[in-house]
Amino acid sequence: MTFDCLLGEEDLSSLVYRNLQPDTEMPFFSRVFMESVRLQPGIMYSTPHVIKKRFTTIIGKKKLEMMPRSVFMLNLFEIHRDPDQWSEPDKFKPERFDPDLSEYHTTPRHKKRKPYSFSPFFVGTRMCTGRPFAEMTSKAIVNMFVVAFPDLEFVDEKFKN
Repeated sequence: MTFDCLLGEEDLSSLVYRNLQPDTEMPFFSRVFMESVRLQPGIMYSTPHVIKKRFTTIIGKKKLEMMPRSVFMLNLFEIHRDPDQWSEPDKFKPERFDPDLSEYHTTPRHKKRKPYSFSPFFVGTRMCTGRPFAEMTSKAIVNMFVVAFPDLEFVDEKFKN
């Protein structure tokens, strides 16, 4: 199946590289994408990490002691649903990623979220190199559906424009 078959006679100019970049031309879609990967991350656990030196930390009310050469993985699924970091953590709310809507953009206590409370592609040296590809592919697919089904309507009037 080709793009021509899916898109009919429509112009493909909206699928150019610069329009598929994060936060360009489609800011609402970027928020929907981030909320989607928050609720359903592509991987549930991070890659394994090895502790280099002994350390102790408190998690909740429990003391956790990690010894050198211990291996651990982060549960991204649970991190993205931490009720201390996310208001209504199991609900789909793209406005969480809109800084102008502070009700959901902050923690339930109206504080700034911890930096790693949202890490679907992880960060730093272990960041997934496929993030830009995933974002661009998602935008291209949504674009194809919108062009292929021109009568598609949003149920909520605030998303029409």
